Amino acid sequence: MSLTTKCVVPMFTLRRYSASLASSSYYYYACGADSSLSSCRRLHTTTATTTSADATAAASTRARRHHEQHDKYTVISINTLASRYFYFAATTITATSAYLWWNAGHMPFVTSRRGDDDGSSATAKADSLSSNDDDAPDSTTSPPRSSSSRLPTISLDEVRASRAVAITLLARLEAEDTDVVPTDVGSKHRILITHDDVVYDIGEFIKNHPGGARRILRAAGGAVEPFWKMYAQHSAPGVRAVLDELAVGRLSTSDVAKLQEELAQELESDPFANDPKRGNVEEKLLVHSYKPFNAEARAESLLQQQHDIDDDPASHRLAFVTPNDAVYVRHHLPVPVGGGPISIAVGECRFDVADLMDESKFRRHRVKAVLQCSGNRRSEAQREARELELPDPQGLPWKQGAIANVEWEGVLLADVLRAAGVVPEKKMVTTNDGYERHVQFAGADVPRVGDWKDETGFYGASIPLRHALDVNREVLVAFRMNGEPLSMEHGYPLRIIVPGCTGARWVKWVERIEVADDESPSFWQQNDYRILPGSVRTRADADFSAMPALNGTPVSSAIIWPPEGATVSPSEDGTVEVSGWAHAGSGRGIAYVEVSIGSDGVWHQAEEVRRDADQDMRGGSFSWTTWRTRVPLPAAPSKGGEGEIVLRVRARDVDGNVQPDANGACWNLRGLCFNGVHARRCNAAAP
Repeated sequence: MSLTTKCVVPMFTLRRYSASLASSSYYYYACGADSSLSSCRRLHTTTATTTSADATAAASTRARRHHEQHDKYTVISINTLASRYFYFAATTITATSAYLWWNAGHMPFVTSRRGDDDGSSATAKADSLSSNDDDAPDSTTSPPRSSSSRLPTISLDEVRASRAVAITLLARLEAEDTDVVPTDVGSKHRILITHDDVVYDIGEFIKNHPGGARRILRAAGGAVEPFWKMYAQHSAPGVRAVLDELAVGRLSTSDVAKLQEELAQELESDPFANDPKRGNVEEKLLVHSYKPFNAEARAESLLQQQHDIDDDPASHRLAFVTPNDAVYVRHHLPVPVGGGPISIAVGECRFDVADLMDESKFRRHRVKAVLQCSGNRRSEAQREARELELPDPQGLPWKQGAIANVEWEGVLLADVLRAAGVVPEKKMVTTNDGYERHVQFAGADVPRVGDWKDETGFYGASIPLRHALDVNREVLVAFRMNGEPLSMEHGYPLRIIVPGCTGARWVKWVERIEVADDESPSFWQQNDYRILPGSVRTRADADFSAMPALNGTPVSSAIIWPPEGATVSPSEDGTVEVSGWAHAGSGRGIAYVEVSIGSDGVWHQAEEVRRDADQDMRGGSFSWTTWRTRVPLPAAPSKGGEGEIVLRVRARDVDGNVQPDANGACWNLRGLCFNGVHARRCNAAAP
C-alpha cells in the first residue's frame, strides 16, 4: 500500500511533561485526527486519502488544536523557518515509522509519565486508551477491550492478595478519620482492582480519588463494577479514560469466568429496586437516566392548562406555579426505602415530623420559590462547546426544563435551630477567627454496596448560617408542595428549601441538621457544584477547594414556546407568539425580558410579564418571571413555503446583570449555571 495514496497514520506531537526546558522527561502524546470526539484519543489512527505532506500538515494542525484543549502539557514552540522544516520532516518520518510499527503491533514511541522501568505498563495503558469510548452512554457496561490482549497476564489470586494491603491501610485511615494517604503507598505496594478483563493498579491514584481514599479502597482486590453500579457518576465521560491510565495487566479467560460467576448474584441485585413506581412518567417528563432517576419537564408540561379560568385557550403562557407532576426530578443515589425518617436530629435534639407540623409549636410559612438544577440548560453548553471545539461539559444533558416554581410549606429553619438551642442569642454566624459558620444538612439517601453501607457517602449540603437565620430568605424545613404532602420523589417527609439558592443545596429526605464551623463534608459539597475556571479542562486538573461553593445562580431565561424545530404560522399582523421563563438567583427580581428574531439585532421588550406581586424585587424575589410576547417576522416566507427563523431571549435583573451572548463566555468543565442568550430555531410558515 502506498503511503502517498492511502495511509494509516498515528499522528504525534512531542509534548513536554515537565514545565522546564531542562527536564529530561518527555512524553509523546498521540493525538487522533478526528477532533469531533469529545476528547482526543491517544494512539488513535485515522485513514485518509492524502499525501505525505498533507498528513504532515494535518498532524501539526491537530497537535496545536489539541494543545489548546489540554493545557496540562506544553508544546515546544518551533519558530524559525529551519525548525519548522525540521518539525515537518520529523513528523513525516514519525508518521511513516508509526505506520510500519503499527502493522507490526508495536508502539515504541510512548513512554510512561509515571516512570515505568520496563515501559510495558505505559504501552499497555496506551493500548487500553486507544479503544476506550468516552462518549459511551454507560461506560460501566462496555465490552472488554481487544487491546487488553497486549497486556501481561495477572492472576486473580494476585489481585486478591493486594486486598490485604488495602485492608491494613483502610483500618489506619478509619482509625485516624482521614483520607490522607502516606506518600510511599503507591511505590511500595501495588493495590489492584479489575474491570471487565483488565487489571488496574490504583496505588498512586487513591491519593487523588475524588470520592476519598477510604471509599475506593473498599473495591481493592476485586471487581469495581458493583461500586460503579451504585456510584453512577462513574458513567460520566472521561472517567473510563482515567481508569485506563492505570491498566497494568489482564485476567486469563478462566479467571474472568470465575470472577463473573462470583459477581453474578451481586450484579443482579439492583440498588434502585425500591425506588418509587413511576408509571408512565415519560408523558410529562423527559427522562435522562433511570438509575438514578433524573428527568426534566417537557415544554408542554410547563405550559398553562387551557382550562385555567380567564385565559385565552389559544395562548401559550407558562403556568406560574408548576404542577407537582411536572416538577423535574434530580437524584444522585437510590431513593431511601420509605422516604426519610419520621424524625430529624438537630444538634442534640430530635423533632418528630408531627412536632414540626404542630402549629402550636412552630408557625407555618409558605413561600413560592424556584427550584432549579445547577446543570439546567447544560445541553446548550455542550452544543456550544462542540461548535467552538472546547471540551464537552460533563454531566446530564439538561435542556430548559430542570426548573420549577412551586409553593412550598413548612417551618422556618431559623425557628427549628433556635428551638434546638444550637444558635446563641448573639447570632454567632462566624467563628472566633472571623470565618463563616455553616448549617449542614444530611439526607437519608446513603449508598450501599453488598453488605457495606457507605455512612459517609450520603447526599449532603450546607449553607451559610447567616442565610439560615435571615427570616427574609425564608429557608424552610418543608413538608408540603403546592398544598400536598411531599411525594417520595421530592423528599418525603422533610426537605430543605433554600429560596434563591441552587437546587443542589435543597437536601431531600433530610435526617440531620448541624451547625458547624465547616461546610458539609459530603462529596457533592466538597468536590462538585463549584464553578471551575475556564482554564481547567480536565477533572484531574480541578482544585475544587480553591473555588467557592455554588449558592446563588445567575440571571437566565429560556423560550418554552414555540418548541425547537416547530413550524409556526404568523398572525395577520405578521407576528409570532413567543413565551418562556426568566429567573435570577439570590432573590434578585427580573427588570425586563427582551426577544429578538432573525439576525437584524433588534430586541423587542416582552409585553406580558408576570411576577409574584407579594415578593420584594430586591432581595426577596424567589419566584420566576413568566413572559409572553409577539414579535414581527423580519421577512415573510413566500406563499406555501417555509423559512427558518432563530428566536433569541435575554433577561436583565434589577441589579443590571444581563445574559451574555453565546460565544464560550459561560463555558466551564461541569457545565454549571449556563446562562447565555437562549436561541431557538423554528420554521415560519407563510400566512
